Amino acid sequence: MDEKGFMLGILQATKRYFTGSEFAQGRLKGCGQDGNREWVTVIASICQNMTALPPLVIYAAAINNIHDTWVEELRTTEREIYITTSPTGWTNDDLGFEWLTTIFDPHTKEQASNGLRWRLLFVDGHSSHLNMRFIDWCGQNRILLMAYPPHSTHRLQPLDVSLFNPLANFYSQNLNTWMQKSAGIANMSKRYFYELFWPAWQRAFTKNNIQSGWKKTGLYPFNPSEILDQLTIPGPRPPSNTSSTSTIPPNDWKRIDKALKDVVGPIVDRSTQQLQKSIDNLCASHQLQAVRIQALEEQIELQKRANPRGRGLFDELRQRQDNKAFIFSPKKIQEAKQLQAERDQAKEDEAARIKQKKLEQALKKATKEREMAERREARVIARQERERAKERAKELRAEAREQKAAEKQLQNEAKSIKRSRAKSSAKAASKQDTTKVVELSSNVDGAVLARSRRSRSIKPPQRFND
Repeated sequence: MDEKGFMLGILQATKRYFTGSEFAQGRLKGCGQDGNREWVTVIASICQNMTALPPLVIYAAAINNIHDTWVEELRTTEREIYITTSPTGWTNDDLGFEWLTTIFDPHTKEQASNGLRWRLLFVDGHSSHLNMRFIDWCGQNRILLMAYPPHSTHRLQPLDVSLFNPLANFYSQNLNTWMQKSAGIANMSKRYFYELFWPAWQRAFTKNNIQSGWKKTGLYPFNPSEILDQLTIPGPRPPSNTSSTSTIPPNDWKRIDKALKDVVGPIVDRSTQQLQKSIDNLCASHQLQAVRIQALEEQIELQKRANPRGRGLFDELRQRQDNKAFIFSPKKIQEAKQLQAERDQAKEDEAARIKQKKLEQALKKATKEREMAERREARVIARQERERAKERAKELRAEAREQKAAEKQLQNEAKSIKRSRAKSSAKAASKQDTTKVVELSSNVDGAVLARSRRSRSIKPPQRFND
């Protein structure tokens, strides 16, 4: 087993052929790439029966915080792949132990007579699979550990020799094709990694490549000469008085040229010139690789501090596992999707219930407002009726007053006519009485008669006339 790291949006360096004139004219253009340096680690395992165990993909995110968009394209019935997360996107002690118990043991136990026979596991010196918990569990379950010497996996590890390089090339090709199709509109992220990675995995981890890896490392069939023939015996180190250090740094070109001239003499023949040119190329390549590695280390440090966002998928499963780091198998992914679908349905039902409740409250409020409006309208109508009744009563009282005034006026006119008639009658009677008096006193002397003519008649009081 071994780990392979991917930067999501970085293409792998490839060789290109071009003419010197194109390079001088500046007509060469670099390959476009997304540039997303977010880290994803893949733990791969192969067996000597020329099969591969399901890969474990480790995304950079909070522990067990897998988003649903990262596994949208995953079909658990067709493909077997395991998903997990770590804060840096790298493996750690917990994930290494989970890989051992969740992936390696179940998938290899049947080949070892259900754990009755011993199994041999080749690992490198990484602490995620060389710690006491990992080693003790292997000893208790009949698993022998074989650790590679430091700085030797590039020759001794079958995955590094024959599988990881084509895997990186195929992923880079898929990424390049994807960027051409997206035309720069979509940015590369973890949600697109799986659909690019899985085809590359199927193309790289074939039976022929696995067999080539075992053979080139001399492990199966066992052939140590495959490695020993590639090694050269180093010459004696220079004396301490001729060099301040035991070896010459690969970027110290002047010292390398001087050492070459001291050994072979003046550079005259063609083979010596080619040797010097090869040394210069190797020094330049080493310097470029050093700069690239330094840049990658800086990006990794930045990536460690990145805060992932998004919607978690496995909340229920995390609660069941007491928030411990664990690996999501295809079955768990399907279960989590089902749980999420049920949770989403419950949320939709709750939202529908709340919406229905709001509608009922709105309807109740509208009904109440309508009833209040009807009551207000009824009160307005009643008030208008009362006002009209008051106006009618006022008109009736005015009519009554007018009628009473008319009757009183008629009475007054009748009384006036009656008084006028009484006055006329009294005047006529008084005149008649006066005539009689004149006639009776006609024989009186002139003075008495003159005085009686000047005198006025006596009028009776008005009450006697009525």
